Amino acid sequence: TRQLAEKLLADESADSRRLQNLWQKAYGRSIKPVEETGARSFLSAYEARWKAARPDAAADAPLRAWQSLCRAVISSNEFLYVE
Repeated sequence: TRQLAEKLLADESADSRRLQNLWQKAYGRSIKPVEETGARSFLSAYEARWKAARPDAAADAPLRAWQSLCRAVISSNEFLYVE
C-alpha cells in the first residue's frame, strides 16, 4: 500500500484524478461521486489526526493518509471478490 500511495502522490494531478486512478487500478471502474466524497473526507480527517498526534512528523501525513486509504480499498469485498 505504501508503494501504491507513493505512486499516486508522485502524480502531480489533483486528488480527484488520484482517486480516479486508484479506483481504476483496484476496481477497474470509475469512482462514484459518493465514494469520492467519502474518500476525500477520510483523507482529510486522517491527515488532521496524524498531524495532531505526531506534530514532529506532520510532513508524513499525506502519505500516511493515502496509504491507509489504499489499504481500505484493497481490503474491500469489491477488490477481493469477483461478481
